[in-house]
Amino acid sequence: MQFIAALRQATWLDWLLIGFLATVTAVFVMFWSWSVPAAWDGLRANFVGSSGTVMVASCEDLGIGKDLRHGWSCRGRFVADDGAFEIESVRAVVKRQARPGGELAVRASGPEAETVWPAGEVEWIAAVVLAVGLPFAVLLFLRWLVDGIRPVTGWPDKRSGTRQR
Repeated sequence: MQFIAALRQATWLDWLLIGFLATVTAVFVMFWSWSVPAAWDGLRANFVGSSGTVMVASCEDLGIGKDLRHGWSCRGRFVADDGAFEIESVRAVVKRQARPGGELAVRASGPEAETVWPAGEVEWIAAVVLAVGLPFAVLLFLRWLVDGIRPVTGWPDKRSGTRQR
């Protein structure tokens, strides 16, 4: 109830900050919701998944640039090295200058994988860092913003009814 009372006393600048907070939080949540599945799949593929090969059927240039970040999004058929399972169509993002062709050495998280991770590449670590780091970044940002919109007289103390400074 104190929160609602504080909102009723909010000025246009407070509302502007609240809108900014909502927008930034939505962006953080969006990136976090994209990074968690990739992080989980990358961890599973690299620690308990299966090695195998992808027979490249098609590749699309990601157009990132002519440097080390240049890459390709390829699709193809995955076959596990031990023959335990096959996946008809998977996606692999490969970081190299030349268009990949033939076979790619990859790791898959399991028979239900939609994405495979090229052997020796560590893009999945970036997804893990985002999945773990974004919630902490949001909490730090919220703390900073709450300090920024604190009423001049301070937040009401719930126990004593007086204002804290």
